[in-house]
Amino acid sequence: MKISKKLLAMCVAALTLSMALMGCNSGTSSSGGGSAPTGAAEQKESSKPADDRVDFTWFKASVPEGYDIWSDTGDGGFVGSICFKNVEESDKSISFDVESDDAETLVADETDSDGYTAGEDITIGKYTWKTVNFTWNDTPSVELIAEIPDTGQSVVIYLFMTTPDDPAVKAFLESLEFPENLEEAHNEAKNISIADLCKENGLTEYKPGK
Repeated sequence: MKISKKLLAMCVAALTLSMALMGCNSGTSSSGGGSAPTGAAEQKESSKPADDRVDFTWFKASVPEGYDIWSDTGDGGFVGSICFKNVEESDKSISFDVESDDAETLVADETDSDGYTAGEDITIGKYTWKTVNFTWNDTPSVELIAEIPDTGQSVVIYLFMTTPDDPAVKAFLESLEFPENLEEAHNEAKNISIADLCKENGLTEYKPGK
């Protein structure tokens, strides 16, 4: 009888050890599964949206929502004088200029004219812009001036009948990026037609009176 009890005790101990080992193996398997969140994080990282900006040669940007592409010089213009025209309101537009003066000088020159007043500096995206307020067709409008680092030049953006607070304009300004060789790139853009740019990038060229 004593031997039977001893054997029974040994069996119980063996069973207990076996269950413990199974538990350890289970824990090891579980820790192996713990790598899944890392894989998920990597997948999430790789699913970031691609850069949807267009290379306009002398700057990169997303086309502002609700706008088509035109030129300040009219039909048959070139990318160096690019302008974005609002589809619904043709007088509402965004146009550009490049100047060799610093931003302070440009603001002083502009505010010498009646109806132009200096506003507060604003930072949107990569650049800090000095602002000059004016009206166009009796509608608040804004001129933005920013010195582009390491270029010795300033970019001037005219917002006719709109402001940086407009969601489409703000998103556009946030996407802007100018190259270090701004002058060279801008000169190159003067030889690229708006029509060719639109065709190459699947963009819509603005047609007056359409």
